Amino acid sequence: MIRLLVLLLLLWIAPALAQDGPVDDLATTFVAVIQDKDGYTNVRASADGKSAVVDKLHTGERFFVRQFIEEEWARVCTPRGIWGYAHRSRLKKVRSRAYYPVVVTDRDGYLNMRQGPGTDYPVVVQLARGECVVVLEAPGAGQRDVREVLAEKRWLQVIDARGKVGYVFSDRVRPNLE
Repeated sequence: MIRLLVLLLLLWIAPALAQDGPVDDLATTFVAVIQDKDGYTNVRASADGKSAVVDKLHTGERFFVRQFIEEEWARVCTPRGIWGYAHRSRLKKVRSRAYYPVVVTDRDGYLNMRQGPGTDYPVVVQLARGECVVVLEAPGAGQRDVREVLAEKRWLQVIDARGKVGYVFSDRVRPNLE
C-alpha cells in the first residue's frame, strides 16, 4: 500500500520535475525503458493515440526521453534514431540527467564507442549511422549550445539507448534536436 502511494505521488509530481525548462532545454533528456503488459509500446508521429505508428519500443528496451508533452505523452528517440511520442504511463526512468542528444553520422556506416577518450582504448560497442546517443559529459562545455560544443573537435562521453557508456569523437556526430 505504501509503495502504491509513493508511486502515485511520484507520478503526480514527475511532470513538474521534467518540465523545468523550454522545449530546447537539453537537461530534460534521460534514458528510460518500456514497461508494458503487451510487451511493446507504439511510438507515434504526434502526441495522440490516433496518430501514425512510426516505431515500436519493446518491454525492457532502453531509449531516450527528451521531454514530456502535456501530462500524458513524452517525446522519445528510439534506439534506431527515430523520434516520436510514447504514452508516459509506459515509461520508467533508468538514468538521471543527461545532455545533448546527438546522432551518429560517421561516413563508414558505424562509429566505435570506446572505453576512454582516445583510439587506444578498447571498443565498447559499434554504433550504427543514424543511431541516437546522448552526451553525458563534454569537458568544459557547461550548458553551451550543442553545435558550438561539437565544433570544438573533442572526445565526448556518451550513453546509448542500451545503457552502454563510452566515448566518441565529436566530428562523428551531429546535434539531434528534433
